[in-house]
This record gives sequence, C-alpha cells and structure tokens, in this order.
Amino acid sequence: MFVLLLSLCSQVVAADKETLQLEYVASNAKIVDVINNPSILWQTTDDKVLNLGYSNLSYWVRTSLNIDEKEGPYLLEIAYPVLDQLDVYMLQEGNIFVHQQLGDKQPFVDRPFAHEHFIIPLPNGTHGKVALYIKVRSSSALQLPVVLWTNHDFLINDQVFRIVMGIYFGLMGIMAAYNVLLYFTIRESTLFYYVLYVICLALFSACLSGFAFRYLWPNSLWWNDQAILFFLISSVLTGTYFVMTLLEIGISDKWLYLGCRLILGLGLVLLFSSVFFDYAVMIKLTIAYAVSACIWGVFCRILRLAGKSRLATFYSIAWSSVLIGGIILALNKLDLISQTWFTENALLIGTAIEVACLSIAIGEKLNT
Repeated sequence: MFVLLLSLCSQVVAADKETLQLEYVASNAKIVDVINNPSILWQTTDDKVLNLGYSNLSYWVRTSLNIDEKEGPYLLEIAYPVLDQLDVYMLQEGNIFVHQQLGDKQPFVDRPFAHEHFIIPLPNGTHGKVALYIKVRSSSALQLPVVLWTNHDFLINDQVFRIVMGIYFGLMGIMAAYNVLLYFTIRESTLFYYVLYVICLALFSACLSGFAFRYLWPNSLWWNDQAILFFLISSVLTGTYFVMTLLEIGISDKWLYLGCRLILGLGLVLLFSSVFFDYAVMIKLTIAYAVSACIWGVFCRILRLAGKSRLATFYSIAWSSVLIGGIILALNKLDLISQTWFTENALLIGTAIEVACLSIAIGEKLNT
C-alpha cells in the first residue's frame, strides 16, 4: 500500500512542476566574472536533474526563468537538502535583484523559507525573463533538482510529500513501538536488535530527507553532517546483530560467524574514523561497506535457511528489497544512473518493505 501510494503521488506531482534545463561549468569565480565572461564554455545536461556525483570542485549553474506575473507569486525550489553551500542569484537586465546564501552549513533558522528543501520566494511583481545563476559546492553527492513553482502548485505538492513521508515514518514508528513492547513481554533478543535497526534506519532516512535537520538539530551543523554517516553505519551494525540472532549464527558456524564479526569490526572502525576524516571520503567508504553487508546478509540466508521455507521467504524479500534499494540509491549518488523519482526513493521503498517482512520473519521464528 505504501509503494502504491508513493507511486500515485509521484505521478500527481510530476504533472504540475516545471523542472528547469540547466547549464553548468566548474569554476570558483565570482558572480561578476561569470556574468561578464562570454568565453566560458557552459555544458548542458540531457537529464532533468543535474547530477555531478561526488566532487570537490565548485560549480556554476545557470538557466532562464520565464515569469508570468498573472500566475504568480512563484517559489524556486532546490529539492536536495544535503547540499553544503549554495549562492543563488537572480538577474534582470544584468542587475542582481535576488541573492540568497543557503546550504546545510548554515543554521536552519537563516533560511528565507522554513522547509526541508531550499526554497526561495520570488519578489512580488517579478515578471518577464529572469536569469538564474547558482554557485554550488558540497561534500555530499552534488545533485541539483531545480524546480519553479507557483505558490498554489507548491502547496499541493508539499501536502502530498508530507503525507507520503508521514506514512513512511509512521510505519517505522509502529514497527519499532510494537516490537519493543513485545520484547518487554517475552525478552527475545531478536526483537531488541530489530527495534534498534528500525530506529537507525528511520533516523538515517530523516537525515537524507532533511527532516532531522529541521526538527531535531537545526543549529548543530557539525552533527548534521556526521549524523548521516553515524546512522548509516549504525544501521549496518544493528542489522548485523539482528541477522546473527534471527538466523542463530553462532561460533559453530565458523565462516558465517567470522564474516559477521568482520562486518561489526569494520563498522566500529568506520564509526570512529568518521569523526576525523573528510566526509566526502567517508561517505564513499560507508556506502561500499553498507552494500557489502547487505550482500553478506543474503549469503547468510542461503546457507542458514535452506529448507526453512516460510522464514526463508520473508527474510529473502526483506533483505533483497533493502539491498536493491540501497544499490540503486548508491548508483544515483555516484552519478552512474540518472536521478528520477524512483532512484531517489528506492531506499525508502526497500526499507518500508523490509521492516514489514522482517517483523513477519520474527513472528515465524517465534512460532517455530
């Protein structure tokens, strides 16, 4: 039901938004130099969303806006909440009339519009052709989905977005709450690790979607970066403990046990190292680590659940869903596949399916 609703909502929203065609160039120049230098070789992209992967460079991005005053007022949305630094300029007849500094390196309260994404209201009375220039630099994946909305269409889109995310976080919260109550009743360690795993996954998703920065730590800039690494690594660690208890992997299962211990050890090293090393380096290592751990979880199922049909079925669906979703999201961030609605939300879909199937798998184990 969650996946069907998410798909339906995406189709409704896609009909109303105007995604802008962007040109870009790698440069650290000032706005005056960029505007007045006709020799700059701007590159165009065929994708609807500019995706430059992980890069240490600064980029200038430009496009043109055609503003119909009768349809306004308008909002400009940059729908990727983990960008570090954004300088947004709007010009008419060569004169700058809007300049906003944005990014998750600034306190949330400094934003001109309180929202998880970066929103810039256009001044009332703006009409005609407007030149848009954006200077962007980020240690996260450098993606720039730029959308021009009327206020009316934005409000409709935002309501749909919040309903979908509310259902997702509600699902995660229900699963965690139900199983923690069950744990206090029967004291089964599998339930304890499952609850920790679900909480870490939900917080990781909250970090990626910008909700955590807005509602949980709007003034903690350092932690906002670290939280993505912390909760992704913590999800792998708690997930590995969960797999070991669900599948009853003990010392007698020599190679499986050693493999799980290796994943736990590497996770602790990454968790400690993330405090001292550059985010751009650590996020690539963490993504590779998380995908490898998911593959190991599938391998453990093959060796431990042969012949246990019902538990094997639910476990396989669960782990395959999050593995596929995680790989698609990783390929998206590494600029190996285009950013679309599906690639951006693949992990949300995968984890929603996963937590439901794992809960059923726990029930099957307890029944057995």
